[in-house]
Amino acid sequence: MSIIINEDKNEVRRYLLGQLGEADQERLELRLLTDPSFTEEFDTIVDEIADQYAGDELKGEERERVEQHFLKSPERRQKVQFARDLIERAATEREIGRASCR
Repeated sequence: MSIIINEDKNEVRRYLLGQLGEADQERLELRLLTDPSFTEEFDTIVDEIADQYAGDELKGEERERVEQHFLKSPERRQKVQFARDLIERAATEREIGRASCR
């Protein structure tokens, strides 16, 4: 069982944003194929980036990298859209709650 450490998290994030060299990409991809717990953590980081992007938490170069690299994947674009839908729904629910309290 593998536990992802901060250094690994940073490397996965750099991978997802297209910032790793070829050798490091290959090593990470091999680990994804051979280590199920690492794959789980990888998926969690994908979700975090999608949520941060959907919530407008990313700025500058990091946001550009998400748009240029991370969002090339149709699956990741769907995750971002899902996160946006959840954010929108939560905002609507808050508004409904406020209106009913008046």
